[in-house]
Amino acid sequence: MMRVIAGSRKGRRIKMPKARYVRPTLDKVREAIFDILNRSVAGRRVLDLYAGSGSLGIEAISRGAKIAIFIDNSPTCIKTIRENLENLGFKEKGKAIRLDAGKALRYLEQRRERFDLVFIDPPYGEARKSLRQVVSFDILLPYCVVVVEHYKKEVLPKKVVSLGLRKEARYGDTCLAFYQMKPRLTERSERKSDS
Repeated sequence: MMRVIAGSRKGRRIKMPKARYVRPTLDKVREAIFDILNRSVAGRRVLDLYAGSGSLGIEAISRGAKIAIFIDNSPTCIKTIRENLENLGFKEKGKAIRLDAGKALRYLEQRRERFDLVFIDPPYGEARKSLRQVVSFDILLPYCVVVVEHYKKEVLPKKVVSLGLRKEARYGDTCLAFYQMKPRLTERSERKSDS
């Protein structure tokens, strides 16, 4: 059974989708993610990509995130996320969208949605591709933090466009990579730095 670890809904149960292919983020890994993020969750706009049960986005809302958007291509997962949001009283702060990652990112960009905290928990072996995909769309706010959960044998790059790797951690077969967005220099500041 999975529960909210901390915040306004601490101890409340999170339902799991009844699907074999869903790989839930273990409590100890979730706890590690939010310990590393520390207090930088409050007020944030969160994207939970490959959301599964929605446990990461829900944990973020419980800890004070402004809003969370949950993306998954599974109808079972989306149904479970919506039930979790309803049961926890987070319907106004969370939105679950059933689309595959690429279409979802394009949709969010078209709607001018921007995020300053992104969780990516793709199928094993697809972390690098998913990370590059996220960066290719204009959805990241300056100083955005992107947390990638991946298999220990998958090596991720130190830098992807303006995202730089800040921290890595390993828990059994699961690895966490924390990236941070550096805002691109404006033309004016580029000229100033050249002079």
